[in-house]
Amino acid sequence: MLKDRWRAETGAPVAYPQNRGAVSAAKPQTRASHGLEQFFSSIQDEQNLSILDFAGASQANISFITTLGHRIYSNDIVRTLEETFGGDGEFVANQADPVRCGKFLRESLDFSENSFDGALVWDTLQFLAQPLLQDTVDRLFHIMRPQSYLLAFFPRRGEGRHDPALLLPYC
Repeated sequence: MLKDRWRAETGAPVAYPQNRGAVSAAKPQTRASHGLEQFFSSIQDEQNLSILDFAGASQANISFITTLGHRIYSNDIVRTLEETFGGDGEFVANQADPVRCGKFLRESLDFSENSFDGALVWDTLQFLAQPLLQDTVDRLFHIMRPQSYLLAFFPRRGEGRHDPALLLPYC
């Protein structure tokens, strides 16, 4: 599993959203998040939005979002990460390969500018090493429309490899 591979190669704990707690070397901690509730509360009164879902095709997500009157594009980023950077070497080290990075960005985020009104990014960004992380965030904001909605989970400060403040200038 990607989370186990990431933890083994980086030594970094992996955060789990939605009350599953954060994995740490010491003791798992639980922290409630209302992000998903706030995301859907924000879009429920809107109509005909285009939502990008990084979790891949999930009938529950598809049904829920289309019932709200929106379109959903499911994109299994974790599978693409595994296929692009796993398999033949070090998962993290492979993220320094510009050919693989280009392939990942094309397969994951090859959309026109301003294509989406919202994105469910979940906790996938924590598995990206620099500079791929920054390239992915830049591309994500390129394909998002102004005033769009974004849900992304990050490890709490000090618990993960990446600083959760990375996206703050873009929000």
